[in-house]
Amino acid sequence: MSAGEQKLRLFVALAVPIQIRNALAQTQLELRKLLPGSSASWTHADRTHLTLRFLGDVEPARLEALTSSLAAAAENFGPIELIAERLGCFPDARHPRVLWAGVQDRDEQLAGLQRRISSATAAFTREPEERQFTGHITLARIRQIPRPQAKALAAFMQGAAERHFGAWTAARVELVRSELTSSGSRYTTVAEFG
Repeated sequence: MSAGEQKLRLFVALAVPIQIRNALAQTQLELRKLLPGSSASWTHADRTHLTLRFLGDVEPARLEALTSSLAAAAENFGPIELIAERLGCFPDARHPRVLWAGVQDRDEQLAGLQRRISSATAAFTREPEERQFTGHITLARIRQIPRPQAKALAAFMQGAAERHFGAWTAARVELVRSELTSSGSRYTTVAEFG
């Protein structure tokens, strides 16, 4: 890598259609009423995606090899019929750090695809792999919330656990670049596979 070349901050994901992004945005509006203004960082609807593997910084010189590896892993994967439903928190509702909407499929194809992507990208990242993949769309990252708001959030999450946001067919895997700016992350699709 030359002195002027910056590493690329990358992740592998599935796109989420606009109708589901809009449904999730409505739920975010409800959640915002429960949380004080600076207690959470909210995912913008136009940046919503289903991450299969976060890679972090990758040298530009390795991009061609990475895309070849991803193309092989994504070959003949789909399409996958996905359902966005239910709400949850990582690590749990008592100590929320991430608020999410679940994504699943009936045939376990999503988990299989994620394993293939994770294996194909292992040589290109130093980021730790998830111990157990849970298909999800991040709605917000919690910074810190007072105990009363945490209790109200837990009650809301329990009452909204069975929400349904919609279904879609995913037919393409995307390699996405994330650039951090003062107004949040900016995403650019580098390559598509499938």
